[in-house]
Amino acid sequence: NPQSTIPIFSYIYLFKAFEIKKYFEKNYILSMNIKEIQLRILFVCLGNICRSPAAQGIMEHLLLTDYKNINNRVIVDSCGTIDFHAGNQPDRRMREEASKRGIILDHRARSINLNDLKINDLIIAMDDSNYNNIIYMGGDKNKVKRMIDFVEDKRGYDEIPDPYYGGKEDFNLSLDLIEDGCRGILNYLIDKYELK
Repeated sequence: NPQSTIPIFSYIYLFKAFEIKKYFEKNYILSMNIKEIQLRILFVCLGNICRSPAAQGIMEHLLLTDYKNINNRVIVDSCGTIDFHAGNQPDRRMREEASKRGIILDHRARSINLNDLKINDLIIAMDDSNYNNIIYMGGDKNKVKRMIDFVEDKRGYDEIPDPYYGGKEDFNLSLDLIEDGCRGILNYLIDKYELK
């Protein structure tokens, strides 16, 4: 009987339409979440007066210049694994060399805390000692990364050298490696989260 088949096809049609609607709603929401996501990056060195504030300053500078299209998608901070310099400005020599590149370092030193491990999407350690200390505190290995791993031109280094006991050339070397690494991080985030 042809009439008895009409309701069956109607139910099939409605079911397929419902499934299609759910699919598009799910993917639309996912797309909206990707577009609205804000990523938090924390740079960590020993005292938070040389390498990590430089990384913060360079990253913020890049987000205002070469990567300004994702400026509102990334939040940047820095800290140290010790509190010896808490409240201090970055090292004068680092500030001077950074300023020659148009980068202002106005961060005040602080030490890492447990909340930092929770709220940040990427925690970037400047050297192996920093990395190990963060992991020892309970840092998630999926979040905690080494800065040097994002550097394209490593110049033979397996970590970002601490310039504190060096001269002008050491500070500039650190700045070069850090800028290279910051660009690597941003390109990594753009690819991973489809940032635009």
